[in-house]
Amino acid sequence: MKKSLIIALSIALGINLAWGENAEGQKLVKQARTEISNFQLTLADQHYKQAIDVIEQELDYSEAESKSVRAEWKKLQNVNLYLADGNRALERRDYTEASDKYQEAIKKMDSYNDTIWTLAKAEAYYQWGMVFYSQDKDTVAAHKYR
Repeated sequence: MKKSLIIALSIALGINLAWGENAEGQKLVKQARTEISNFQLTLADQHYKQAIDVIEQELDYSEAESKSVRAEWKKLQNVNLYLADGNRALERRDYTEASDKYQEAIKKMDSYNDTIWTLAKAEAYYQWGMVFYSQDKDTVAAHKYR
């Protein structure tokens, strides 16, 4: 019995190593996800970059793991781009473009179907409402805040 348990644990450990799961890289990915949920998108970006570096520098480098992290990082970059473009358009008082960019950010976050985007989505809705508030369209703005 004891021998079978040791063999089973050895096999499980070997499988984990064969899959190339990088503990430090996964820790950084988890931190990035936490930062997204706290609307700390710049820190999340840094953690994803560090995770990719750590994963790709390992001797038992897993291309699948790297692609997975890069895909998550790409989602963050897409959202960041739309939010930044929306903010710049709002500053220029280009309300149509700002509205479009915030809507696109919201659509992207909805398509990711992950609760870590809740606060970022709330910020996008807030900014989208500010587009209408800035145009003295208070009723429309109030609707966007809901």
